[in-house]
Amino acid sequence: MFHTTASFVGHGRASAPSHRAVVFVDPVQSIAERHVDAIESAFPWTTVTRVETVSALFESYCDIVALIVVHPSLLGEVAKMAREIGDRHPLALITVLDGGKDALPCSILSSRFIRGVLPLGGKSDLWLSVVGLMLRGGEYFPRDLLDSHRREAETVEPEAPTRPARNGTPPALAHLTARELEVLELVSRGLQNKTIANSLNLSEYTVKIHVHNVISKLRTHNRTEAAAYYRDSTSAFAVQA
Repeated sequence: MFHTTASFVGHGRASAPSHRAVVFVDPVQSIAERHVDAIESAFPWTTVTRVETVSALFESYCDIVALIVVHPSLLGEVAKMAREIGDRHPLALITVLDGGKDALPCSILSSRFIRGVLPLGGKSDLWLSVVGLMLRGGEYFPRDLLDSHRREAETVEPEAPTRPARNGTPPALAHLTARELEVLELVSRGLQNKTIANSLNLSEYTVKIHVHNVISKLRTHNRTEAAAYYRDSTSAFAVQA
């Protein structure tokens, strides 16, 4: 059964100000009780709510909503109400649920409000790690989704050509392009893709592709690790210089 009241607190646990809510907007019941149990067990400071309609996001919640995961079938409706949702839940990260049954639409990569994809299939520790990343404000997009659209981005907005390492570029970062270095430097400052896109006069989608390429080339797992690698490399290089 779905919990259709937004004030639902999993397992009868009392709400606390420090708790954060995870809301699944899922009309087809993709989220089972075992998924709820897994999230609340891995992140005991969260409460999980399952609702069927986008309008339920405007009800009262016991905890501050930190993560909203919507079913792909509701993306159009969420897009129309994105501003209102953002006003109601300013701290919430809006993501898309990927149940693996149907391919996700290309539009989510260029969306101004979708900040990631939660893949529900596979091992529980893997998708739970993605939930943890999102609860900390991190973005996650599956590599195959980014790879399948990389050529389109490169055609529309060609990547800056690869240049040899200049003086002042750490050898550990020399295999990155000039544009990738620019993006990585801004990522290391904690800037989000939208801000980076505005700063470099790029589309947000292109920035996502650059971030993906950087993570892949540095063999890190996410943007946080890539930023730490950049800071460590530049600090070590500065000491040697």
